[in-house]
Amino acid sequence: MWGLTIGGVIASVNAKTILMLAVILLVLTLFYSAHYLTMYYLLQPYTDQSKIKNPIYSISSTLIYVFSFAMMQMKSVPIWLYILICVFVLVYLTVSISLMKRIAPRTFKRKE
Repeated sequence: MWGLTIGGVIASVNAKTILMLAVILLVLTLFYSAHYLTMYYLLQPYTDQSKIKNPIYSISSTLIYVFSFAMMQMKSVPIWLYILICVFVLVYLTVSISLMKRIAPRTFKRKE
């Protein structure tokens, strides 16, 4: 039954839409993984009891969630917004990896 339903939905959507969704899914997966890893290594946001202590981390997480929620409320996303998000994420990944390589060895403290 589900196979027929999913098959009907896929048949009614063109290949360009499916490709755009696959690309944006990959890009956003990379973003969320890199963002939280970057915040963790650069800001050390948690205490020994796993409580958030860094306000920059809290603000950043809140802004990401608000933007994500706003995007989920949109019925139709224009192609230019997909492209803008992809470009932003690629720039963010480049900058965050560069910052982690340079700054993380000084800011990250491993507790024994």
